[in-house]
Amino acid sequence: MSLDSDLKDLTNSMLHNDLPETIISAEFLGRLLWHNHVGIYSLVDLEKHLIDRITNVIDGGEITEPVNKEKSSLFIVSEPFMTGGHTRLMERLAEGLSDHPDLLITRKTQPDILQRLKNYFQSITVVSANEDVKCRIITIAQKIVSYQKVVLNIHPDDIITVIGCGLAKKYSNDVKIYYVNHADHVFNYGVTIADYWFQISAYGAKIDKLRGLQGQVTFLGIPAGESNDLRPHGDANVVGNTVFMTAGSAEKYKPVNGYSIFPLLKKLLQKENNAILYAIGPNIKKDYWWWPLLLRFPARVKVLKRIPYDKYMALAKKTNVCIDSHPIPGGTAFVEQFIRGKRCIGLISPFQGYTPVELLKSKDIEQIAQFKNNNAEPDLTGMLIDVHSTEAVIARFRKALYDEKIAENLCEKYIPWTGNIRYDIITSFNTIPRDFPLNNIVTKFAMHHATVQGKLVFMVKKILAWLLKISGVQR
Repeated sequence: MSLDSDLKDLTNSMLHNDLPETIISAEFLGRLLWHNHVGIYSLVDLEKHLIDRITNVIDGGEITEPVNKEKSSLFIVSEPFMTGGHTRLMERLAEGLSDHPDLLITRKTQPDILQRLKNYFQSITVVSANEDVKCRIITIAQKIVSYQKVVLNIHPDDIITVIGCGLAKKYSNDVKIYYVNHADHVFNYGVTIADYWFQISAYGAKIDKLRGLQGQVTFLGIPAGESNDLRPHGDANVVGNTVFMTAGSAEKYKPVNGYSIFPLLKKLLQKENNAILYAIGPNIKKDYWWWPLLLRFPARVKVLKRIPYDKYMALAKKTNVCIDSHPIPGGTAFVEQFIRGKRCIGLISPFQGYTPVELLKSKDIEQIAQFKNNNAEPDLTGMLIDVHSTEAVIARFRKALYDEKIAENLCEKYIPWTGNIRYDIITSFNTIPRDFPLNNIVTKFAMHHATVQGKLVFMVKKILAWLLKISGVQR
C-alpha cells in the first residue's frame, strides 16, 4: 500500500475513536508530517471533520459571544521562544499595530519569555496544560469570540488552536482569522479557518497552491530592519587574508539528492590559501557531512555549534565574506550580513525565493570563487527595502487587517524562479518524534512507513528514556 492511501485509511480510522483521542492523534500526525517532507502540506477533510464534531458536542451555553467586542486584536502563539525568528516576527507585527493587541498562548511557556512579551502585548493569557482537550478548545474559542481580528503565529501541528478557531467562527460571524505562515515550506494545519493567509516567500507560495487554502492569500515578507538600515554600509571588498563565515542550523548543510555546499567550500579554501572558515551552527560530533572538509583543512575550518550572540557579532565583524547555507538557505542571516557590507556569496538552491539577496548567488562554483557576483543586481537595495523593511512589512500587515487589501508577492516578482519544491521529497519517514506513544495509531502508521534508520533511532530513544525513568534520572 502507498503512503497516500494508508494515510487516508489512517485518518478514517482515527475518526472512529473518541474525540479527545482523535484530536491528540491528529496533533501527532501533524508533527509527523511537519518533520518529514513527504509532499503532504494539509489535511483539509480532517480539519473540517474535527471542527464539525466538536461543534456538535458543545453545549449551547459553553461559548457566548459578548455584545461589545474588544477593540484590540488578539494574537495567538503556540509556544513562544527566547531565540529564533518566529517569536521575533510576532513581536514586530504587534509593535506595528496601534491598538495594543492581546496575546493568547496555547501551550507551555517560560517566565523569561513571558516577561519579554509584556513589552508588546497589553494582556497575556496562557491556556492551562492541565485542562483536558475539550476544555482547552473551549477556552481558546471563548477567547477568540471576544475579538474581530485574530492573528495566528502557531506551530504547524497545533490542531487544538485550529479547532478552537473553527469553533469560534460558528459562534461569531464577524471574527476574521489571519494566519502568519512562518513555516511555509512544511505541512500546516489551519488552511480551512484562515480568512487571510500571509506568505513570506516565493517557495511558500508554490506550496500554498497545493494546500487547498479556503481564504485570501496576501504577501507579508520577513522584516529585517528599518529602511535606512537596509542600505549596505562598510567595505565589501576582500582585502588581505580572507575570513569566511557561514551560519545556520545543522540540517541546513546536510547534502540532499546531489545538492551540497562542500564542493564550494573546498574550492574557496583551495583558492585562498590562508583563508579561515568559521561555520556557526553545525554539531561536529553528529554532522558527519562536515568531517571530510575538516580532515582536509584541520587548521583552517572552525566549526562552532553554538555561541552567544555578542561573540557571533564579534566574529561577524572580522569576517569579510559571508557564505549562505546550502541546500537550505539561511534566510534573514544572509540579509543581515549583506547590509553590514559583507561580500555575500552562495550557491543557488532549489529551496529559494525568500530574499532578493539570493540574486547574488550563482550555480557556477568557479564564478563564485572569483567573487564576481556582488554587482549582479544594481536595484538590489530597492528590492531589499520593498521586501524586508519593517515599514513595508507593517504597512502590508495593517492594510490586510484594517482595509482587507491584498498585497502582491514581491519575492515572486523580484526573484526569478529556478527552484524545486520536491528537491528533498522522501517516500518513507526519516524521523519519528520520541514522545510518540508506542500504542498510538499514528505511531504504528509511522513505524510501518519509516526507514530502517528511522525506526532504529526512535526505538533507541524510547529505550533510553525508559532506562532513565526507571533509574530516577531527570533529563
